[in-house]
Amino acid sequence: MCRRWRSYTANPRGWTMLPEGHGLHGGHTRLCGRVRFFNGGTGALVGAHLLLLADHCIFGCPEGLLLLQRDADAAVHHLHPFTDDLCELPPLTSLIPQLDRLTGHQPRLDADELKV
Repeated sequence: MCRRWRSYTANPRGWTMLPEGHGLHGGHTRLCGRVRFFNGGTGALVGAHLLLLADHCIFGCPEGLLLLQRDADAAVHHLHPFTDDLCELPPLTSLIPQLDRLTGHQPRLDADELKV
């Protein structure tokens, strides 16, 4: 990345997803796909409406990107919430052989959730 260009822009890693309070979290159905982000470097507060939250749950927000799991098949995605760039990662079910080796038992997959 060009240093001169970088000196004129806010740090993209400065974004953090805000909790919503009252027992609600980003991706909660009562929020209808809305999440809020705060940039610690600039003080900017931005809201986003994410269609993927209709069938994904949020695992976390590392460096301003959302780590999501699709409800139907445990597929994992990394989403940039402002550009909608999406990276598909291996599904959680691909971890079963490793978990079996580490724990000595195989996790059980139910229709609705992944249980270890």
